[in-house]
Amino acid sequence: MDVHVKNTVINGKAVSLDCAKIDGQTYSVTRRFVRVISLEDDWYEDVVDPASVIATLNKSKIRADVFTFWQRLPEIEPRYQYHTEWESLAVLSIKSFDYWWSKQIKDKTRNMVRKAEKSGIEVREASYESKVEHRNKAINNALIAHTIKKCETQQLPYLVYAYWNENSLSDFKRHCGFEQVKLPRYFIPLTVKGTLALSCGVHRDLKGALPRRVRDRLKQWRNRWYAVAGSRQ
Repeated sequence: MDVHVKNTVINGKAVSLDCAKIDGQTYSVTRRFVRVISLEDDWYEDVVDPASVIATLNKSKIRADVFTFWQRLPEIEPRYQYHTEWESLAVLSIKSFDYWWSKQIKDKTRNMVRKAEKSGIEVREASYESKVEHRNKAINNALIAHTIKKCETQQLPYLVYAYWNENSLSDFKRHCGFEQVKLPRYFIPLTVKGTLALSCGVHRDLKGALPRRVRDRLKQWRNRWYAVAGSRQ
């Protein structure tokens, strides 16, 4: 197993990550209270042999308390007996652009796409550094429509728009035809600390131990604070 340190940027901050190469795949460790190791690109890769990875981690000197991995579409039924939690993703099943236009969205979304077209919005591929300027032209709807056309051309069965959370962004996703799909994520303790963290529900972060209603109330208070602070500027 090759263990090394990688310098990268996360949320605009320079950080150093402990990494390990196991069975030809790279894993990285989050430096939090509970150190969690997972595939570096688990949005795009699958763990080839979870049992082999767990055995290697248990014998290694890498500092990690919990190992996590998940299944990706279309496998929504759990295949393993490890501790399982559910990730909620926003997923749009792709059949064709015409099917999406006529069956998966409603008039309001169709009108927003038409509005973007009438406003002169043109969607094309550009470099990451390119500057994009827009103002009130339903550009997000135009981007979704263009992406669905690309998915149809490339015969992709699904379009995933990150996670599903009950907020205004999820309302937008819902109006664009996305649905909530839950996928199994597994957590395997590697240390005593990891076992305790799993039993206390703090293996993701400390706020994970709070009941859902408490987290929702805290979000409401935070939003109110932002609204008040913004009105004073």
